[in-house]
Amino acid sequence: MFWMVMAAAFQPPVMIKNSLVVRERDYPTKLIENGDAGVVSTHLTVAADGHVNGCKVTETSGSQALDTLTCTIATHRARFTPARDAEGKPVEGDYWTAVTWGTNSDVTPINIPMELGVKALPPGYSQPAQMHVLFGADGKPMRCDAAMSSGSIVADRAVCAAISRQASIAPPKSGSDEPAVGTRTYTATLTTGTPQP
Repeated sequence: MFWMVMAAAFQPPVMIKNSLVVRERDYPTKLIENGDAGVVSTHLTVAADGHVNGCKVTETSGSQALDTLTCTIATHRARFTPARDAEGKPVEGDYWTAVTWGTNSDVTPINIPMELGVKALPPGYSQPAQMHVLFGADGKPMRCDAAMSSGSIVADRAVCAAISRQASIAPPKSGSDEPAVGTRTYTATLTTGTPQP
């Protein structure tokens, strides 16, 4: 099981490291035996005090039990440094997460490595870029944000452009009254040679 996150606000909420940990024992044996598996993407509302006060499933796993469990875990465990407005005052903010439930071959990846071949590394490029991507109901990217910059805004924009052109997921189905949105993280490395398949 892997979590990944995405945020939005003036200064978005920041998850406190390791506050949202999903353990193997969180996956009920009965659900494993039933074959319940899949990705659950959620939209969390983070209160000005840093606690989660709302969770909506924007990509259902197809299992109501897993969808509910994901929101329960996120609501009880996740803690944040709250979002801030223009004056630096704590305010409510939004945060997107995804977890994949499954065993062995039925685990859908939500953390996706990629390589992009370039003629030359842009100035400032110092590390792979980690991008959080929201996919719409058609399975195509609709938003790409740097969770961890490569050190180069040019490289970060190139990565988002490549994801926008190349990436897709199976069209998500919402598990709530919110629009369907799937969430994934891409870690992109720029290379000056031929990228590995």
